[in-house]
Amino acid sequence: MSGTETREAPVRRRLVPLPVIGIAATIAVLALGIGVYFAFFDDGSGSGSTQAKADAAAAQAAFDSADYDRAVEIYRDLTEADPKDLDLRRRLAETLAADGKAEEAIVQYQAIVEEVPTDAGALYAMATLEQLIGKTAEAIAHYEAAVAITPDPQYLQALAPVYSQVGKWAESVSTWEQYLEAATLAEPGKAQVYAAIATAYENAREYDKAAEALEQALFLDPNNETYKARLEAYED
Repeated sequence: MSGTETREAPVRRRLVPLPVIGIAATIAVLALGIGVYFAFFDDGSGSGSTQAKADAAAAQAAFDSADYDRAVEIYRDLTEADPKDLDLRRRLAETLAADGKAEEAIVQYQAIVEEVPTDAGALYAMATLEQLIGKTAEAIAHYEAAVAITPDPQYLQALAPVYSQVGKWAESVSTWEQYLEAATLAEPGKAQVYAAIATAYENAREYDKAAEALEQALFLDPNNETYKARLEAYED
């Protein structure tokens, strides 16, 4: 394990495996940039027309007042009028997601990714929605694709617990370690990551490595009674 030097502590293997411990994944807020108005060119026609700008402002106002049905209706009309405008499509997807229409939002994100396969933000947003509705395999694939494009800490933090949910313990550990390297965390935050790593090792029945990870957690957060109790289970 990389990171802060650990303290030596005797450990022993458990005779029975720990139960699978699910790590609660936080579903990210998907309204990314909804508060920014569109910068249309006023050329008198198409998406840059005065009317289109007025419609975009009306959609924004509807969104701000939580009238998502009306906002979706306007954004959908604007997108149909200019299907290549990916900013419009993204705002439609975000509004659909805010309205609880995850599957429809996913379709819009898929259209964005078809046009721009390297759009990590669309891949990530699509993965969070797929995870939300139980399409775990698809979510993992799209989280992985987003991470491959940009190893953003937010993407890594989302992917690691999903690996644990499906029993991919080694992948979860590796992703948490990547997250530790990529993210800027205070010591208690780092300790929480090491505790998550320990959980993955426990469920993989690699108890010595689990104890080492807990030692790291306790080193970083020495007054945490939960870490102390977990580590004591490994000591003679």
